[in-house]
Amino acid sequence: MKRNIYVFTNTFPYGCSVEAFLENEMMIASHLDMDIMLIPLRRQKGCRKLPTNVSVCNDLISISILWKIWAICKLLVTHYVWKLFFVADRPRSKREWFQAIKYLYGAFLIEAFLIANKQLFHDNGILYSYWCNHTPLGLCLARKKHKYFRNFSIYSRAHGYDVYGKLVGSYFPYRKETLKMLDSVYVVSRIGCQYLQDHYPESKNKIKVSRLGVLPLLSKYVEKEKIYDVSFVSCSSVIPLKRVDMIFDNINYYCNNNPNLSVSWVHIGGGDNFVKLSRLVQSHASNLHIELLGIIDNIRIKELYLNKRFDIFLNMSVSEGIPVTIMEAISAGIPVVATDVGGNHEIVTFETGKLIPINFSPIQFEYAVFEIRNNLLRYRKTTLEFYENNFNAYNNYVKFYSSLILDNEYITY
Repeated sequence: MKRNIYVFTNTFPYGCSVEAFLENEMMIASHLDMDIMLIPLRRQKGCRKLPTNVSVCNDLISISILWKIWAICKLLVTHYVWKLFFVADRPRSKREWFQAIKYLYGAFLIEAFLIANKQLFHDNGILYSYWCNHTPLGLCLARKKHKYFRNFSIYSRAHGYDVYGKLVGSYFPYRKETLKMLDSVYVVSRIGCQYLQDHYPESKNKIKVSRLGVLPLLSKYVEKEKIYDVSFVSCSSVIPLKRVDMIFDNINYYCNNNPNLSVSWVHIGGGDNFVKLSRLVQSHASNLHIELLGIIDNIRIKELYLNKRFDIFLNMSVSEGIPVTIMEAISAGIPVVATDVGGNHEIVTFETGKLIPINFSPIQFEYAVFEIRNNLLRYRKTTLEFYENNFNAYNNYVKFYSSLILDNEYITY
């Protein structure tokens, strides 16, 4: 029997770059035996092309002012607001109180949307929130209080800010209660999954890992023309968090320490500090060739990885989830040197490259490069194998949707 899945997003399919993973996810899910409806919260400029059996409902974006007033009134009279004064995980600052009220309002608005649009949702459907923010709470409130939704199952993904909450400056009211009401939460990293399980042990069995992924670029690495002795590539916004200036400093040190080697570095990405970086790299070692490409589209990035030789991908961020840029690099057979932060250790392993401390020294960087260069053929092979086994979008998304449907077969209310 064909299943109906209702996917609640922030803006997807609108916008050109946000929630980028959903584009591949929808393309793969469209080939499974299901009908999918996307329900975005907000609209942005531009709209991604969708498969034929994936539709978009804009009713939540344009929900009537009457339902917004209903949500505000509910905020004023419901016990959910006043109870926050007495719960153990109550808001502790003005900022957290503001977030609590904002997210409760958002949850009530989601609940109101479901009540007002019951005809959109076919019986025994699957409600799936792409983020574990206020949306799952709203979905759960609708199921708890309205008979029509009793036979619906509710799932959520969880990524970064919606996992760590207060640690990253986000307060989600009734997180413990929300997790209890959800059927399952699928976290995109092991470290995030462990964090939620440790903090909400009563829901431990509902909290699972389900990785995101990128589409395969190649099945076997094909050697390309070697123009430089060492070819580095990096891809990120040029902002303080990503420390692209540190990438340059360490490559430049490496070049000065190895004057007999010809070295190239290509950086993909722009940002607030791009002009500053452009000035900085003008004073580079004589054996270093640099290309700062700025912002380019994903199709061109893939073409670069397919057609140009890169020996090592670099990431020196101070904070990460599991970066899509590293997923794309390993899908092209490019080993990685990255800082040991966030979920990087889940993708930069013995098979795919070398981790270095967040406050690494130039010597540690040089040693990591030396290790990969000396074992480059082995790394090319094992990097692709690791990608195939862990971050292949086809494998991961088929497994994810199969899990939703199989779970749903055994849930009764």
